Amino acid sequence: DPGENKEKAVEQTKKYNKYFLARAFVNGNRTEDAVPLYEELWEENRDNQRFGIRLVNCYMAVGRIEEARAVANDVFELKLSDTPSFHVLNGTLLMKENKYKEALEEFNQVLEKSPKTPGINIQAAQGYMKMNQFGKAQEAINRELEINYENPEAHRLLGEVFVKVRKPEKAAESFLNAIGLKYHFPMAHYDLGRVLIRL
Repeated sequence: DPGENKEKAVEQTKKYNKYFLARAFVNGNRTEDAVPLYEELWEENRDNQRFGIRLVNCYMAVGRIEEARAVANDVFELKLSDTPSFHVLNGTLLMKENKYKEALEEFNQVLEKSPKTPGINIQAAQGYMKMNQFGKAQEAINRELEINYENPEAHRLLGEVFVKVRKPEKAAESFLNAIGLKYHFPMAHYDLGRVLIRL
């Protein structure tokens, strides 16, 4: 029946228009506006993990952590795939829930399978920092710098580690490296100023 196919095509078009509008809101730093669109998409398409994952990320971005966890659990129950991105998503959410040990288990699971995955060592380092395990944080950051030496956040985080272990000169050097890689990096400028006062 051509009419039925036409209806399906119209529904698909509406669904993906909503999806791309929500993505545009997120990309334009209007995540709050994207949330209701992703909520509708997820409610209407519970078998589409992509919508659930996007909703979880939006909820985390706007600080709605309990709702993020509820949707994440629903997405994980679908068991559509056991990809590294699922472990990263769960690890990120666990960090927001202040469950650092569990988050590290998720990140380390990804790193065991794909040790050169960019950014995961940074997240692991942040978990170690929260647990005051500065040696392990430094090791994770160094692994990240081996993958991508030009990662300004890795240098800034390394500076934070040096501040915690009372090595202000090395901290200043790391913050300067971060600024050298990304001049418009307010946090690194702030951190550098903080450490220079102590020298």
